[in-house]
Amino acid sequence: MNELKSLPEKFKKFWSENVGFMESVVNFVLKSYDLEPIDMPDVKMEEKRLSETYKYQLEILLSLVKKLRFKSIYILIDRTDETEKTGNNPEATYTLVQPLLRDLELLGMKGFGFKFFLWDKIEPFYRKDARPDRVAQYNLTWTSRSLKTVLSKRMESFSEGKIQNMQSLMSSTAAINIDDALCLMAHNSPRNLIRACEKIFAAQAERNPESAKIDIQAVDSGVLIYSEMLCKELYGEDYIKDIQKVGRELFTTNYIANDVLKISGQGARNKITAWSDSGLVAKVGTVVVPPAKRPVNFYCVTDPVAVRLMHRTVNLEKFIQDRWVPCDHCLIDNLIDIDLYPEDNEAVCRSCGRELI
Repeated sequence: MNELKSLPEKFKKFWSENVGFMESVVNFVLKSYDLEPIDMPDVKMEEKRLSETYKYQLEILLSLVKKLRFKSIYILIDRTDETEKTGNNPEATYTLVQPLLRDLELLGMKGFGFKFFLWDKIEPFYRKDARPDRVAQYNLTWTSRSLKTVLSKRMESFSEGKIQNMQSLMSSTAAINIDDALCLMAHNSPRNLIRACEKIFAAQAERNPESAKIDIQAVDSGVLIYSEMLCKELYGEDYIKDIQKVGRELFTTNYIANDVLKISGQGARNKITAWSDSGLVAKVGTVVVPPAKRPVNFYCVTDPVAVRLMHRTVNLEKFIQDRWVPCDHCLIDNLIDIDLYPEDNEAVCRSCGRELI
């Protein structure tokens, strides 16, 4: 690759040392005979292309690769939100890849395939530039069922087939399926699932480093530590303090304004908008709160780790049993206390909006 990068400079050096002087000599002779001067367009164009267009350099790279009997080059772009300059910021992340995503000539180069694995939170920014007719877009989603398979395969691999799930490592029978609970708390992320398991193993090692089994208390402690860590990473301490003051995963604007933060209605709406923009909260429809007769917006804390921190004094088993309501239609996990819905209002899925019960 270093050799390829230096091609333009090497070409210019070769031209100036061995060829370039010829143009002035030839033109001097032609001028003596009253003839028009000439240039050497092909070679000059070659120098210009090497110097000014990275696409041409990619073409050179492809020609070299084909000599090695490869047919094409695939370029995979991943983890754009993890760089120093993007810092887990959706807009900064999109700004980083925007020049590539908008360059349809580059993306359509023959012999090249580009695949971008991008954070779903950049989609609102990408939508302004998107060309679905030219660049195919696919949304990758993980259900609890698929995460459970990932966890099982990983445990089988690291145990040489002896362990298939976390449940089999428990020291006693729990009131909930531990694998299901962990997949729920992972919030559709295989990476988060593994991080939660790491915290559980660390918590068990602190409790009893000699134990070959895991206590339910270690699971509870590990999930809390994981929840605190992830919430701080994603939302920051200020948002977490605010949402813990709320104390419930379902609420209206008036509840925030009058019962929690004691601020104006507009101030409460601004708070909720900020939480929504961060992905912490989402609108789940409208409800009628007696004695009022007009519907008002109803909001839900969507991230399971934030809901867990709001109810950290409740043990994990009861927390899951009281709030886990999977949607039969879209398979999304809803972590809500449906009793928080006002009387005569049906509980609905936060994703598809269908009734849960």
